[in-house]
Formats: sequence, structure tokens, C-alpha cells
Amino acid sequence: MATSLDEETTKKVIRQVEFYFSDSNLPRDNFLKNTLAESEDGMVSLALICSFSRMRGHLGLGDVKADEVSEETVKLVSETLKSSTFLKLSEDGKKVGRTTELLKPEEVIEQVDSRTIAATPLPYDVKVEDLETFFGQFAKVFVAVFYMISGCCSGLFVKCLGTVRMFMNLLYE
Repeated sequence: MATSLDEETTKKVIRQVEFYFSDSNLPRDNFLKNTLAESEDGMVSLALICSFSRMRGHLGLGDVKADEVSEETVKLVSETLKSSTFLKLSEDGKKVGRTTELLKPEEVIEQVDSRTIAATPLPYDVKVEDLETFFGQFAKVFVAVFYMISGCCSGLFVKCLGTVRMFMNLLYE
């Protein structure tokens, strides 16, 4: 068994789990929000997180349920997430949560709006990874989402850690 994830998988796993717990996702993710609310410690099983569709893809797990995720996989993911300053792990490394509490819904919306950039027009063949790399030079990108008009990619919404004003100042310095 591998003792660590490769560099590309490590980046994908950290990014994905940070997104799951982000201000952009958590207020809208009823399943994860309810799971956190039901837990005594505000943390969620890493096996459950590993069973989510995107995580299964990143980890090459196929179609597994949370109780089918191996302890080895949970341990690898736990070791990987130790480098995140946004996430915390339980002492046994089997659960994960946010390092900070989620703000009230109205505060979250205001915060997310202040950290969202709309980029348009875009070339028809642009890849989201290339745009994430570009915007990542200026701020930590939590999520980049294309938006479509008449079935064509027309632009991109980028949600960053930091305000749009900060990003724009960096971009135009």
C-alpha cells in the first residue's frame, strides 16, 4: 500500500475537502450541513467524505459507500489534510471539520459575494484548470464555475479567499 498520495492527487484532495467545508458550499449543502449539526464535535467522518463522488474519482475508489472505504484510504487522506490551515482533524485522524465556525447565513452571502469575480468573455476552448492557475497567482481559488448562455461557455465565476478589491489591486499593480 502507498504511504502517501502523489502530488497531483494531494492537491485535488485538499482542494476538494476544503471546498466541501467552504463558505461557498457548506451553507448550500444540506446533507453536509445537517451531518455536521448532528455531530457532537462539529466534525464529519473522513470515510463519508471519501465516499462522495468527486473524492471517489480523485482517489480511484470506484462506487463505494462510506462503510466500504478502507482504513488505509482514510489514513492517507488524513495525512494529506494535515497540511490544510482551513481544516482540522480529530485526534485519531478519522474525522474532519472546519477550523472556524460558519458565519450566519446573511454574513456568509455577503462574504462570498465580496470574494466572487466574474470573468468574461472567454475563449471557447479554455480549461477551468488553466483559469484556476491564472487566478491562483493572486488569491486562493476555492471554486471556479463556468456559466453558459445559449449552450456556450460565456464566462466564469471565481470564488476566492480574499476580497475582489484585494484581487483587483493585485491584478492591476
